[in-house]
Amino acid sequence: MNLTKQTTTDRNLTLMKSITALISNLLQMKTNHLRQDALEAIAKVRALVEREFSILRQREPRLLRQALNEAEAIAWQTGFPQLVFPSLALEKARAVATWESRQRTMRQQPSGTPGE
Repeated sequence: MNLTKQTTTDRNLTLMKSITALISNLLQMKTNHLRQDALEAIAKVRALVEREFSILRQREPRLLRQALNEAEAIAWQTGFPQLVFPSLALEKARAVATWESRQRTMRQQPSGTPGE
């Protein structure tokens, strides 16, 4: 191989490495931006669900928080958290609300009558 070909090959290799590094950096920046957007969207939905279930948040704050945390964890595992979280969060919040309502009803029943 002559010197000109070697120099051209070295330049091409250096150029390819630079392009690869640039693309990698751009992808990382885009990924970080998308992740931040997803975090913001999830936070907004979480606040909306907490507002919608404000009575439950007063009565059972720990359970509601746990339900929303579980929904968020599952949503992140899908790769599309901002799409999955809203419906999953509502489903889990409704389940906690139903449970809390049954518990409150059972506590209010006179002790002599098992669930009629």
